[in-house]
Amino acid sequence: MAWHVLCTVYLHIYRPVKQIRFFCTFYHKNTVFCWSSIGCLFFFYIIHKELGANWSPILEIKTKQNLIKTGVYKYIRHPMYTQSWLWVIFQGIVSANWFVLIFGVLTWGFMYFTRVFSEENMMIEVFNEEYVEYMQHTGRLLPKLSWRR
Repeated sequence: MAWHVLCTVYLHIYRPVKQIRFFCTFYHKNTVFCWSSIGCLFFFYIIHKELGANWSPILEIKTKQNLIKTGVYKYIRHPMYTQSWLWVIFQGIVSANWFVLIFGVLTWGFMYFTRVFSEENMMIEVFNEEYVEYMQHTGRLLPKLSWRR
């Protein structure tokens, strides 16, 4: 009789609760991943749309390239790097895997720090004082906060 009660409790109470808990955890992770991915991809689209023909996968200044200071670039100098940082961090958090998070941050960090300073020096050489002034009003990865009114 006790065995029958234990089996009934397991089959009708414990197992469904465990399955619901697993489903909620799985669903929650996928929901966060889905929305963070959609947000990052939308941000990526906006950045590319604003850059237009000025975008290049390598460090180069194209002929007749102008300095873009509108849209997202009005607040952030390197929004594409911001988007990449967000993507790497979201991937690590959503996967709930410390290895993915740490390895992703270290890998992207190495790529970012070896590239961003060269890119800014190149922009200063080409756009001179205009880029230096732009640097004073914008943040590299996040908007600059101004406490003055």
